[in-house]
Amino acid sequence: MRHGKAASGKWGIARGRAAEERCLLRARDVVAALPWATGCRKAHGEEDWLGIDIVVESDVGQLWIQVKSSKRGARRGRARYEMRGIDVVVVNETRSDWQVESDIVAALAAQRALRQSQRRAS
Repeated sequence: MRHGKAASGKWGIARGRAAEERCLLRARDVVAALPWATGCRKAHGEEDWLGIDIVVESDVGQLWIQVKSSKRGARRGRARYEMRGIDVVVVNETRSDWQVESDIVAALAAQRALRQSQRRAS
């Protein structure tokens, strides 16, 4: 049983990394098309520890994405990430590149709108 969990865990980590890489590629394409986005990169250090996988630079500051490889994982963690201002994007083999890009645009646009409204309120 223990061996099965270890193998499953390694597979899950590899699946998660593949999802992050695919999302990063799609995010770079999205950022190139958005006039208010200036850059995109993989999170590092403390950002990663906080649950951020992808950082997008924009006219309102950094926008953050957490990548999940399953809808179940996204549902379980969504509230925790959204409390921190991090949007969750599901990336797996059943979702087309267009669907992933569409989810990225929606996540970034929502974060940007929230930041703009916060700036106007202050």
